This record gives sequence, structure tokens and C-alpha cells, in this order.
Amino acid sequence: FLPVLEGESETLNDKVVIFDEYGPVRMIRTEEWKYVHRYPDGPNDLFHLTEDPDERTNLAEDQAHNKAKGELKAEMEAWFARYVTAEHDGLKETY
Repeated sequence: FLPVLEGESETLNDKVVIFDEYGPVRMIRTEEWKYVHRYPDGPNDLFHLTEDPDERTNLAEDQAHNKAKGELKAEMEAWFARYVTAEHDGLKETY
């Protein structure tokens, strides 16, 4: 934010991504998509938020959206691999 505050730049990185974890459930949310992965076996959720803001249509099993689902899952797993700490890893939780 410093360059914006100092007037050196008028724009920030326009990509906002939210990651969340609740036990063995991890989520990634972008402006356009929300993907929820329930480890180890699902069921998983994929919502196209710009077309379905109320999350009424789960696209996780729709093969037409496999590319988006794969990209989101890969980004989510890379983020958690980088930032998760062993003592707080929700994947060790079971229900």
C-alpha cells in the first residue's frame, strides 16, 4: 500500500483471493469463483459467483468447468503448502 499512500501509484494489485480452512475443509474464493474442497473424499463445491452470487448451482461435477476447478484447487493447495504450520494443519482433523 505504501506506493499508493505516497502517491506513486494509483492502482493496487486488482486480484483479491481469500483462503479459508475449517478442519479438513479448505476453500479458495476469487471475485469470480468459489471452490470448497472437503478432504479426503468430498463432496466438493464450485460456484461461479459472478453468474450465481447466491451459490445455488454447484458446478463441481460439471466437466465443462474442470479447468477452472483444477486451477483453483492447484492455487489453493500451493497456498496452503506454503503457509500451513504442522501444529495447525486442519487436514489432520477428522469428523
